Amino acid sequence: MARRWKRILSYSVAISILVALSFGSWAAFTLYYSFGNSHVLFRLRHHCLPQLDFYTNAYTYAPAQPITVFASGNGRARVLLYDIFRQDTVADTTFSLCFQPVREHPSVTGAGWAASCVLRPHAPSGWYVLELADGTRTRRQSVFLAPNNPSPAGVAAAAPAAAPRKRIAMLLCTNTWNAYNAWGGQSLYTPNYTPTVSFLRPQWLSDPWLPDLLTHQQYQYQSAAKDRYLAELLHTHRLEVDVYDMGELERADNRLKQYELITLSTHSEYWTRNMLVHLNAYLAQGGSLLSLSGNTAAYVSSLDLAQQTLSVHKSEANLWMIEDSAGGLRPFGTGTSFFGFHSYAPYRVLVDSSWVFAGTALQKGDFFGKKSDCYDYTYSGAPLSSIVRGLMRRGSMGCASGMEVDKVYRGTPANFVLLATGLNPPKGDNFGLRWPEDPAEWQGGGGADMGYYCHKGGGIVFCASSIACSGALPYDTALQRIVLNVANKVLQKQKRPFP
Repeated sequence: MARRWKRILSYSVAISILVALSFGSWAAFTLYYSFGNSHVLFRLRHHCLPQLDFYTNAYTYAPAQPITVFASGNGRARVLLYDIFRQDTVADTTFSLCFQPVREHPSVTGAGWAASCVLRPHAPSGWYVLELADGTRTRRQSVFLAPNNPSPAGVAAAAPAAAPRKRIAMLLCTNTWNAYNAWGGQSLYTPNYTPTVSFLRPQWLSDPWLPDLLTHQQYQYQSAAKDRYLAELLHTHRLEVDVYDMGELERADNRLKQYELITLSTHSEYWTRNMLVHLNAYLAQGGSLLSLSGNTAAYVSSLDLAQQTLSVHKSEANLWMIEDSAGGLRPFGTGTSFFGFHSYAPYRVLVDSSWVFAGTALQKGDFFGKKSDCYDYTYSGAPLSSIVRGLMRRGSMGCASGMEVDKVYRGTPANFVLLATGLNPPKGDNFGLRWPEDPAEWQGGGGADMGYYCHKGGGIVFCASSIACSGALPYDTALQRIVLNVANKVLQKQKRPFP
């Protein structure tokens, strides 16, 4: 009996400590980011507790364009540049670090650091990772090397291409990474919200191996690590990709027109009008789209490419679902939904058969996507009780339909084929409910709608409609086959000569 009471007492003490730590973290976070001048506190912390941080002057670089690194720290740092598959290191050097203070309002105006190092890589196009290490800490950021622009019609190229031109372009959600980035004391999601955020500061979410730390709990579930899963799947099956930031659609140069397929993944939330116009133009000339993103094109946004800032006024009136209620601009097939928010469930097949499900053995009524590491166990703005419950679930998995989802709406094309839907409950803020662990109406209408339609330009538009879908790719062979079926369907059409 005494041993039993001792065990109960030890459990009670552990739970009390966990609750106290949770409350302390929640209170500190809330107080810090509720302070209107939190950038002042950030600058003080940066000065008193200096640590390694860095950023680059861009995400996407033209061939042979130098990569400028802006770093702050002490001692010497080793800088590596290697491809996303860790097969080839194209730069390896060291340089001396020095502490660099941040300017006023760094979240809005950028860190304002002097250049520390310049890299001039000569490497094939693709997704690369820039890694800095000082012996104590390691920081990473994604960078993308673009291919040579295609030669104008009738003009011979100056030199033969070093490798066959790739047929797939990945557009990574760099706008979303920046929007959620609180480096500097503010973001679009802190209580002291700022409508404008700078790309010229450390960008944690662009780290393809961002660790799942408590300090990253608002980042990791939608970081580049989830987009990496799609790149790895395609690479494994010899479907090589070029990678671009979302600003490529804003710039609207001719680079994207050379690809037969564009992919989106995870959380491509912030779109400008120009981006949507240019994507529609791409589809009209015969291109195809494969989207594994959820909450896609949610907010009307503005990009200042010269100042390298993203501006978003977060209000209901500024949602694309209001601005484009009939779907004239958004070509994705599904639209923003507030159902199933923060819940996680598998998809259920709704059709007897489809070429999309070839090789999966899935039949009508079957489930797929039962595991995803895209799972937000806590969330800012949630009640304290939900945060405590979430911390107790740390390390749990979500499912492929979840976090935020898109659904069929009035702007969905008439020829849209609805293939599967998530089993998420219909209510709103669920804060981490996971099928089938929590009692809820799991047959409700709150899940992601997966499907496709044939665009009038001749291509295919496929959407999975869920943030959590990308995080399910390593764990679900049926979902992998679905993605490969769509990609191969597009590439096998060969509608036009490949340059």
